[in-house]
Amino acid sequence: MGNSSYVQLHIPNIKCNMDVNVLDGSFSYDLPENCIDAINVTSKDSSIEFTSKNQYKNSTISLSATDKEFLKYGLINYPDYFTKMNKGFEYKNGTRKNQIDISLTGFTNVDFRD
Repeated sequence: MGNSSYVQLHIPNIKCNMDVNVLDGSFSYDLPENCIDAINVTSKDSSIEFTSKNQYKNSTISLSATDKEFLKYGLINYPDYFTKMNKGFEYKNGTRKNQIDISLTGFTNVDFRD
């Protein structure tokens, strides 16, 4: 893609399965309403952002990190209705048609917005 250090990818509002590896970069995704997505994200030293207009309705979301210290002091922002776990957090709502699994190594900022 030339000498660009920034790549923007537009994904249509259809059922999609994605395996995303983010290394020293950023990934953002606006979860469409009434979608059926399966997104697996592996990230190291990066930034990840998810947004949802319906509070992640019909979704199951899990985040795990290999470094507990990172979980304690890292920049991970998620709504208070997510459940904090020993190695990350999880969230389950409704039919759980959407599935988002995130695995972190290294320092990664994570932001889930409503």
